[in-house]
Amino acid sequence: MFIFFRELSSQPLTFEKLSPTRLNIFYQYEAETPSTTMLIIFPGGQRLEPALKPGLAYLTTRLLAELPDEDKIAQMEENGLNLRTGTSPDYSFIELEVLNSSLEGALKIIFQNFNQPLFPGLRIEALKKIMAAEERKERTRLVSTGRLLLLRKIWPGSTYGHSAFGGEPALKNISKKDISVFYSSLMNPETISLAVVSGLNKEKILELVEKYFVLPKKKSQLSLPWQAAPAAEQDTLEVKYEGPRGALVLVGFVLKGEALSIYPGAYVLEKIIGEGPGCVLWNLRQDKAYAYNVNSQLEIIGRKLVLFAYLETDPELSETALSDLLQVFQGLYDRGLTPEEIEKGRLLARQAFFRESFYRDSRLQQLATFITNNLPLEFFNSFSSSLLTVSQDSINALIKSSLQPETAVSLVINKN
Repeated sequence: MFIFFRELSSQPLTFEKLSPTRLNIFYQYEAETPSTTMLIIFPGGQRLEPALKPGLAYLTTRLLAELPDEDKIAQMEENGLNLRTGTSPDYSFIELEVLNSSLEGALKIIFQNFNQPLFPGLRIEALKKIMAAEERKERTRLVSTGRLLLLRKIWPGSTYGHSAFGGEPALKNISKKDISVFYSSLMNPETISLAVVSGLNKEKILELVEKYFVLPKKKSQLSLPWQAAPAAEQDTLEVKYEGPRGALVLVGFVLKGEALSIYPGAYVLEKIIGEGPGCVLWNLRQDKAYAYNVNSQLEIIGRKLVLFAYLETDPELSETALSDLLQVFQGLYDRGLTPEEIEKGRLLARQAFFRESFYRDSRLQQLATFITNNLPLEFFNSFSSSLLTVSQDSINALIKSSLQPETAVSLVINKN
């Protein structure tokens, strides 16, 4: 395996927390850049949704970014404002990107909408149709469907195992009252965070945020009426692959330990297992010809680390491929990793982190994932350095504690 390692010294990788302000503002300066990207982070995400109403977090967040009149839409277009929204297991977000010179006008439009949202029935129904179409697209993708089914096996009855877009049956369960209640829970200045990458100095960012992002302080944290309700014993909202012929073999593990201590090692391990030619899984593709796609993925969900590996293959090979995939993990568990393998993995992981961080979107999403899972800012700022200090003992201990093949959660999607 060949690794080309280059320090991207010109790429900003650290954020600073700005004060004084009631909001959590994380700022990163990008010299000589003409634009600002701001991620507005609402903690909770899918975790706060009621059991039979997945899609509520995305729908509510999307409505906050919908501009209700043509004049505001025209202003947005004049300012060159790009908006996108999304929901993850533990947070939802609105991301705006705009020229530095137009940032004030954009913030005025967006934050005014936060304080005076409109939830008209026609708009809600239109967005539900869009979300239902997006959920149908997800069901045609093997890996997307497999991931949701795996999370269902790990967290039975949890909304983690649903599409962020909900799906048509679930969306029918969501009322305007549900949206209003969820909105009220989001609009808490003590929990909302802003992550900003900009060519403007931090004093200007603070000035604009404090001028336009004005939310009344809540007397107490609003409790969602469905949070105390037990999870459904039997999940009645189906997740099913409906794409073209193919098969997915997937094996997942919930890693043992606190994310703060094990995440750097788990990140390195993820790259060793499934990052391109020479990885642990590569033999299943190169020599045994089981798969045209082998990969691994690490996620933080509910402060737990989930590592899963998968391969896309032909339906006729799926059962044998699952057996051999489990054998790969049995071999990894039995022998562990050598110092040479770990050294290559550390360099590969650090380069991958730099490569992913080159894009503002990835950088901001990684920060949002960390802070909404109670990982401190310094953990993000020192992450690239911490990858080089991951030891052989710590990774092999993680393998022994968490990758026992008999504890694996596995599944096969097979469509002829």
